[in-house]
Amino acid sequence: MNATAQVDLATVTAFDARLGDAWRINCQEVAESIRFCRQYMKTIAEADEMLTPTVRLHRTDTVEQAKRLLPWRLSLYLEHVKGVSLAEARMDAIGMPYALSSDDWRA
Repeated sequence: MNATAQVDLATVTAFDARLGDAWRINCQEVAESIRFCRQYMKTIAEADEMLTPTVRLHRTDTVEQAKRLLPWRLSLYLEHVKGVSLAEARMDAIGMPYALSSDDWRA
């Protein structure tokens, strides 16, 4: 999703700030969704693990919440990946270069 070349915004002829913001925000949301999905999957995987012989590592309602939220978060992830792809297609169409990271274009 990120380009490998350094971007010099002073020499860019076609730059759409809204498009750049859409790309940047969607990239950040993809990373957040991945982080949440990993945490939910870890919580679900550890559902039967014990902290002590009588205390579970995760409460039952926490595990159930993770099971409910994982499909929702995966759908958000896919929507943000779609947003990144659409933004990149528009950026390619107008000849707008990519930033090195989602933090590269500062508002």
